[in-house]
Amino acid sequence: MARYFKKPEGGTVEEVDGFQVLATLFLGVFYLFFAELWWHLLVWVGAVCLGVLLGGPWLGVSILSLHIIYAFLIRKIVASAYLKKGWVEVQEPKK
Repeated sequence: MARYFKKPEGGTVEEVDGFQVLATLFLGVFYLFFAELWWHLLVWVGAVCLGVLLGGPWLGVSILSLHIIYAFLIRKIVASAYLKKGWVEVQEPKK
């Protein structure tokens, strides 16, 4: 189920739906960068660095697990980021 957030100043409405899940699953860290989710980008980079330090298969495990975990959590993360920025959750906008 999609959620909609409206920016109070400009009236811009953004939709949080399955797109974020697919973007995180396939683009990973690049989606976090373009969505300006800096804290989560830092966590992602830290986990990958830990995987590099541990070496071997741990790098692959860390990258794969990050994609899967964030795919499950990204809609909640993006929605809370909008709310923290002062956006207001609204019903489905009229088209």
